[in-house]
Amino acid sequence: MTKILVVDDREEYRNLVSNCFLSYFRNNGLEVDVAMNVNEGLEYFTKKGPYALISSDCKMPGFDNEMSGEAGLEMISRIKDVQYQKFGNNVELYVPIIFVTGSSISREKIDYPDIQVLGVIEKFKDLKKHERETFWKIYKLIVDSGLESAIDEYEFAN
Repeated sequence: MTKILVVDDREEYRNLVSNCFLSYFRNNGLEVDVAMNVNEGLEYFTKKGPYALISSDCKMPGFDNEMSGEAGLEMISRIKDVQYQKFGNNVELYVPIIFVTGSSISREKIDYPDIQVLGVIEKFKDLKKHERETFWKIYKLIVDSGLESAIDEYEFAN
């Protein structure tokens, strides 16, 4: 089963991103876990990881770097630590990431080994006005990134 983790403190974005993935993959063997903060995301990853894809906000409450807009980046760094603890250094790990955030992110900050940032989707303050536009940006990112083939590779490996 393909597993995707969506981490965002705003429920409307968690729902939108989850629904986009379920729509694209037509709910065919897809399990989407949703977490409302970094700590919950790390807990999911520790118990149920690895995931074929992670979508995360960058600025979330309840974490050390919450106000800097780097909580999501810190979570990714900690996820890598969890992966190596679970699977060791001999396993090549690949984690595709989509950031859906209102924070600006520089390319240098998201340049991690073994992690491919597929893209950054900008959040709108008023999601209701821009819900359809945001949905299609995420959908297009899935198509353009080749995520479907990465998901197939994940399925084959697991």
